[in-house]
Amino acid sequence: MLMRHHRLLPLLILGIFALPAWAQEKAELKWKFEKDKTIYQELTTDTTQDMKVMGMEVKQKQKQTFYFSWKPIEQKDKDWIIEQTIEGVKMEIEIGGNKISYDSTAQAAGNNPLADFFKALVGSKFNLTVAYDKDKGLAVTDVNQSDLDNFVNKLANANDALKPLLKQILTKDAIMQMSNSTFAAFPSQEQFDKGKGKWTQTVDLKMGPIGSYKTDYTYEAKAFLPIQQPLSFGIPRQ
Repeated sequence: MLMRHHRLLPLLILGIFALPAWAQEKAELKWKFEKDKTIYQELTTDTTQDMKVMGMEVKQKQKQTFYFSWKPIEQKDKDWIIEQTIEGVKMEIEIGGNKISYDSTAQAAGNNPLADFFKALVGSKFNLTVAYDKDKGLAVTDVNQSDLDNFVNKLANANDALKPLLKQILTKDAIMQMSNSTFAAFPSQEQFDKGKGKWTQTVDLKMGPIGSYKTDYTYEAKAFLPIQQPLSFGIPRQ
């Protein structure tokens, strides 16, 4: 059973980001960054898989919630350096009737074979370079290599045997693609007009010896309503 848990680890790091998109009266979609003003994001993903393993039917359910913060720390011409932090993690996994849960925001976070891996996710930081692309809007163009190395080493401390696989999966390209799913919620004006209020984004992650993980996202502006009151979000704390 422990080996099966380890095979899950590469998939558990694929928290794909998507902020809720709202628009103003003129339907202008854009990001507005202010130095040191942090933006918070909550992402919840529900996944159900029906698999057949050696002739046996296996059902797997996962519910993942990630809490992220995005802090603009420096502007270079039109580019921004943004610090992304994993502030909290909640996991509920059921495989063949066996349940695993973890909640970094709870006093008793959880004690199971994957707990150390989950703990290693919390507090991890990346400095991302974000630039404007006329076809995509804002896009991540670089990831600080030192931050990426620290992240891989931190996760590998939970299971050193996974380090070679993590190095193959957690590349700069993978982090950029996953982060771009957040910024894709606000397209460039050219992209928005071309699709008549509908736009797409593809994430194609190379998973080393276990294959690839491809996701197509479709965004569509259904209606534009003025916001009557300011929106706020606070991340849960222990």
